Amino acid sequence: MITLTQCIADSERTNCRENLAEINFERDTLLAILLAPKNDSGNPQNEINKSAYFAYYDYLYEKSIERERKCDNDFILKIFSPESKDLQ
Repeated sequence: MITLTQCIADSERTNCRENLAEINFERDTLLAILLAPKNDSGNPQNEINKSAYFAYYDYLYEKSIERERKCDNDFILKIFSPESKDLQ
């Protein structure tokens, strides 16, 4: 039973970390787009896109913080985490 619980907790921890990595990658890609120099600085469509990108970046930032807290503070994931010093 303990082995099954450890396997489930380990897969949940892995899924949590993979989801966090995907969110961080998307957030970092969006930041690179925002910081890239634009040739059409006077184009109003670019200004609209930039505002939307900043809003989405903020959303992804908050989502990554929330996911990180969930991954780090989940009691079951902490107990059965391979990095847990208590089980080594």
